[in-house]
Amino acid sequence: VTDAGGEVVVFGVLGAALYANLIGDEFTAMGLEIPSSGSIEEVTTLVVERSASIRLRLLDDREPLRELDVYVSAAKDQRACLLLRSDAEGWAFTRDVSPRSHYLSVVSKRTWPAETTLVASPEGTTAELQVRQLGSLEITVTQAGVPAFGSAVELRSLEFGQSIADWLAAGRITSSHPALQSDASGTLTIARIPRGRYSWSAVASDGSPRSGECEVPAGETGRLRIEL
Repeated sequence: VTDAGGEVVVFGVLGAALYANLIGDEFTAMGLEIPSSGSIEEVTTLVVERSASIRLRLLDDREPLRELDVYVSAAKDQRACLLLRSDAEGWAFTRDVSPRSHYLSVVSKRTWPAETTLVASPEGTTAELQVRQLGSLEITVTQAGVPAFGSAVELRSLEFGQSIADWLAAGRITSSHPALQSDASGTLTIARIPRGRYSWSAVASDGSPRSGECEVPAGETGRLRIEL
């Protein structure tokens, strides 16, 4: 706690990088870096601006997303200095930030990662962030009505423009087969993918292509049948 002169003494941090959160009735600064030269005694002056506020609403299309954690940091590559949680209407709110740019990210087991950068102002900054809930997809591949074993299926998110195979390789999703191929029962299951529409393609044994689109619902398992 600062004294009447606005000073505070910190002991036992020789040579260490310091980050401070300064919180007062009207002035707030989160994640301030305190430079250190490694000397035995240092005097540093921090200039704190008037507090600003952010109101961020988390939505999946029009559905408010409640009880999601929002991490706030000064930049994407910096450690989060503040943690917010969305309420029943999807709102995450803080008035304890400095009036500058802030990086906000949503990381949850229920949703696909989402992020945004907002400039907080003393008058208040309000914004919305679309966050996709997760779902699963069960694919059944048949040929002449018989389960097709070892058939590879390619899928691509129409919203994100990214390949399911790339997500799987990066460890962001799970699948019943590492190469996205059907098993002996002709089934391939993919889990923890963002809900929404996907394009798919596969190749029959005679080399003829098959393609189409499918839907992955939120919190449930979508089903896709492919006849080669």
